[in-house]
Amino acid sequence: MKDFSWSRLREPEVNASLGTYYLRHVLDQFDGSPVLAAAAYNAGPSARQALARQRPGRGAIFAETIPFVETRGLC
Repeated sequence: MKDFSWSRLREPEVNASLGTYYLRHVLDQFDGSPVLAAAAYNAGPSARQALARQRPGRGAIFAETIPFVETRGLC
């Protein structure tokens, strides 16, 4: 984004554009796994490595193993 500034994150179009870009990025990192992508999106970059070692099994069982309460609610 050429004219990015932190204050532009308050603009809905900019926020949605960057959020969807990042979601696509984490989906690609986790071979399209929506569960791992949602966890990585919510938990942030520092948690991606730990999540990358996990392989989701059955949805509800895997969701309970995610160490982030907010993300478990998304799965």
